[in-house]
Amino acid sequence: MGASTGFDRVWVRYGALLDGDMSAAALVLDDASILHVPGRSGLAGDYQGREAILGLLGRMAEYTHDTLRFGSSRLVAEDSRVLVLQGNMSATSTRARLDTDVIHALSLRGDKIQEAWLFSLNQDDFDEFWSGR
Repeated sequence: MGASTGFDRVWVRYGALLDGDMSAAALVLDDASILHVPGRSGLAGDYQGREAILGLLGRMAEYTHDTLRFGSSRLVAEDSRVLVLQGNMSATSTRARLDTDVIHALSLRGDKIQEAWLFSLNQDDFDEFWSGR
């Protein structure tokens, strides 16, 4: 791959984040980073800054008793400022199981995520699962 670019660092760190490495998330986020979660669930909304986003991920892990998994994301589109990934999200709570395909769209600023959107391809199932949050 040659010299590491901001894009390369984001891609590697984001992959680690999807594998549950929160220290990787801390490296790819800053106080200007924003995560948008659409829908009607208790998770829906905008989260700004490293602490807010890590807090959301922590709440998700707690609610699912650490069963939250992001499966094999694949790069769908990219340029020097945008990543679009397709993958799978699965989790189990005390009352339900979630298994849905997702799209992650990321806008980059250097080697940080500027803005991110998490879209479920089955928004109704996503909202139903997270309705307890």
